[in-house]
Amino acid sequence: MARYRREVEEAIRTQKGDPLTLAEMECSLDLVDADLAALRSGKPDTRTLMSADLAAEVRRELQGLITTMRLYCKLN
Repeated sequence: MARYRREVEEAIRTQKGDPLTLAEMECSLDLVDADLAALRSGKPDTRTLMSADLAAEVRRELQGLITTMRLYCKLN
């Protein structure tokens, strides 16, 4: 997340988004969504990387970063 924050700050500063970073961020969002789905399934054998609260918090922040990066990628 720290690198994604830096990348978005750089995109804002330079008015240029990085499409590869955007794609990576979107893949990370997919992984977080998969963790959330696993947590919601209630299956005892499901292993996730984070708690539901943390996953939801990460998802919210990541979605905001993606929205900003998309804007600056479209400006290019």
